[in-house]
Amino acid sequence: MKHETRNTKHETRNNTMTQQQPWLLTEDKFDPKNQADFSVNNGYITQSGCLEGFSANQPSKQTFMDGIRNADSSQTNLPDWTSVVLRLNSEIVDLTTCEIQNYQRVLNKKINVLSRNFQVKTLSGHTIQVESECFLSKANPHLGCIRFKVKSVDFQGNINFLAVIDGQPLDQSASQWNVLQSRTLADVAHLWIQTRKTNFQVCEAVSFDFFKNNTLKKLNPTKIEKANVAGYAFGVDLVAGESVIVHKYVGFADSIRTNYKELTTQATQISLEAKAKGWEQLYEENSLAMHAAENEK
Repeated sequence: MKHETRNTKHETRNNTMTQQQPWLLTEDKFDPKNQADFSVNNGYITQSGCLEGFSANQPSKQTFMDGIRNADSSQTNLPDWTSVVLRLNSEIVDLTTCEIQNYQRVLNKKINVLSRNFQVKTLSGHTIQVESECFLSKANPHLGCIRFKVKSVDFQGNINFLAVIDGQPLDQSASQWNVLQSRTLADVAHLWIQTRKTNFQVCEAVSFDFFKNNTLKKLNPTKIEKANVAGYAFGVDLVAGESVIVHKYVGFADSIRTNYKELTTQATQISLEAKAKGWEQLYEENSLAMHAAENEK
């Protein structure tokens, strides 16, 4: 959907607020350095830098949770729950090296949903159309959801996804927490961490579903269970005109609000219950909760 925008833009940036719909913040040029303006939050979790699908050379993503802080009172940057790495055959799709067309990123502040839509041509010459949506639920503040759709324009081969909780710090010496447990089961995976010195504990759990040409597919994913990473790798063969969708459901639990002995159980339950509901219902619940909160002001 195209929105009429103002003639003026923010200095040095490609962000615009629509004149008739001021709750929409849009960007029409890929700018990996511009993340703060497009943050999503639900009062419990704040996510800055939601560039799911493209991992190489990205700026550091930031996930903050209410009350979880370091010894100097700064906010703790938690493991990245948005990570979805996309490969076409063996080639990682990286927006910093690809040719990008018709790029649009939109933050809908009314319903707290961040979306992106663009076409990309890789260094190998493969062209795909990408649509993604990300939100932190207002209906269930302990839940984050991502919808990631890829349609082949001219690609023929294997499309592969890596959907994980990524706890690998860019700088090990600057890591703000230690991993207590990384575990991947058949239907849900989790990463359980503890902050250094302040000893807060947080668990993030992930499950997913996968559609090809709008049909739900039962996959046998490869389990990823490393010291700092937990999740799944999976994929299918694709030809021009076909599409795939990944839904990623992430549950959060922390030791301020939940007994530490129950953190993994709580987070995994939230993730699996979300998967059982499905993307459409979760999206609707979030939208209704956002409108209700606005009406209460």
